Amino acid sequence: RGLGIGRGDRVVLRIPNCLEFVVCALALHRLGAVVVPTNVLLRERVVTHIANTIEAKAIIASNDALEDIELGRDRYRTVEHLVAVGGNDAQLKDRGYSSYEELTRSSGGHLENVRVARDDLALVFFTSGTTGLPKGCMHLHRTVMAGPHIAPYMFGGIRPDDIISGTPPLASTFGYKCLMLMPLLCGIPCVLIEG
Repeated sequence: RGLGIGRGDRVVLRIPNCLEFVVCALALHRLGAVVVPTNVLLRERVVTHIANTIEAKAIIASNDALEDIELGRDRYRTVEHLVAVGGNDAQLKDRGYSSYEELTRSSGGHLENVRVARDDLALVFFTSGTTGLPKGCMHLHRTVMAGPHIAPYMFGGIRPDDIISGTPPLASTFGYKCLMLMPLLCGIPCVLIEG
């Protein structure tokens, strides 16, 4: 919110499976922003294409995934903010990045929900691009929440003492809905395998 991110703003996430991904995604949803998760294995050409296609206002990236951000930086048409997760705050600031850690420390720890309609855009996942550049697949708030409500049935039901884990990237629809949203909905722990 301090960066001016609000309802309808599109924000690209380039963070591997880790707690910071979850924090960023949930905070963006609370702001009414559109979350655009991307796999950290994507290279500059695809990252730039995604950022420009969705008219991203910001990119939040792991310090380990900044190289491809740097390579495309001069070609972003709408990106106003770059946020780095991890790394040296002073060095990042000199390079024009906001620090995730600094932003979370200064946030006060409370974030009011922005009201959204169930048919508002919530997420855009991009295809793998096997036949050309990736295409954006739009997910509305109601379709995003359908996934974690249906997922327990895929697993034969969820019990309160279950623990879920897996290797799907949170930047994929399966990982996002089954490793992040379903455990939150069901109140069970999820062990994220980092990377």
